[in-house]
Amino acid sequence: MAHSRPTLNPMEILQALASAWNKLTLSPIFAAMQRGDMQSVESLVQRRKHLIATDEWGFTAFMIATRDGHTDLALKMLELGASERHVSKAGATPLGVAAMAGDTRVGKALLERGVDPNTAETDPDGAYVSMTPLMWASNRRHPQFAELLSKAGADVNRVNGQNQTALMFADDGTPDSNAVLEILLRARPNLQISDWRGRTIIDEAKARAKNSGRNEMRHLIAQHYPEFANEMQA
Repeated sequence: MAHSRPTLNPMEILQALASAWNKLTLSPIFAAMQRGDMQSVESLVQRRKHLIATDEWGFTAFMIATRDGHTDLALKMLELGASERHVSKAGATPLGVAAMAGDTRVGKALLERGVDPNTAETDPDGAYVSMTPLMWASNRRHPQFAELLSKAGADVNRVNGQNQTALMFADDGTPDSNAVLEILLRARPNLQISDWRGRTIIDEAKARAKNSGRNEMRHLIAQHYPEFANEMQA
């Protein structure tokens, strides 16, 4: 029996054509970065069209260099005119990418160019709606970047799409998370904000102590908020 081939609807055909076209027209800078050919990359960035080009996910070469730890190259791209406010298809921003990478040199350069430390991701897919750079720095356990953003005026009480604050990402009791927690507590955050589950950072600290025997979070909170000391012992 002959099997009929599935029929593509017009929208699927257009999407397939657009995908093929994007791959054919991608700047060679992305292939050079993928294979680690930094000599070709440094040559290509001298032409603006490669600085403003984007890959299939809407990332610029500057964002990729930042993400992959090529700090000097990223800073050079920025000096040559790479956009400090570009937004990818998934809503990622250069400062958010730098926060995820923990690259304080790139982060400082972006802030010095006037980038808003509270710029949040739009994320049309919904997984990371309204994630700010401070949330990413906390999520990825980068205390130095968290401190950089805090000094730049990042709002410690901003919430993402799941009503989580940056503080709530520093909740696993590890040394790096506790270092981030210490920095965020200095900014006097609201400890009584509840996430989508109805849990506060106080709830998390008490649960960490009870279930894992890690009391550092409770001690840090009590140190910065003596008014919660009794509750932290409950």
